[in-house]
Amino acid sequence: MRRHNQRLYQIARTVLREDVEAEDVMQDAYVSAYENLGQFEGRASFSTWLSRIALYAALARLRKRKRIVELDTIPDSERETMHNLQSQLPSPECEASNSELRRLLEQEVHVLPENYRAVFVLRNVEDIDVAEVADILDISPEM
Repeated sequence: MRRHNQRLYQIARTVLREDVEAEDVMQDAYVSAYENLGQFEGRASFSTWLSRIALYAALARLRKRKRIVELDTIPDSERETMHNLQSQLPSPECEASNSELRRLLEQEVHVLPENYRAVFVLRNVEDIDVAEVADILDISPEM
């Protein structure tokens, strides 16, 4: 490994231009070479084979990096658009809270006297205007 470290590091560093990622690629290359040692056929030198593994690992990491866009590099105008693309569905916590609130509200509405319950449901649940509720229930709108 010591014999090949500098060469593998230089290959990875040339492709990725970052020290930490080059070191990660070196590790990946050594692990991959060890796992695939049985596939080494000797058509090229071991160092060439190992270098090719490091080069392919660095190129794969570079392709992966290009697919990942950091939020800091996105202009504010595009970031706002991305924010609007988030799911419009309520979170599970919000759904649970709403469900509990709905259950409690239904309990309280059922306790109301029937004439008040009908007014409440038609006005607040069905969102019917006062005049129409009065017509439906045959009562005066002032009540």
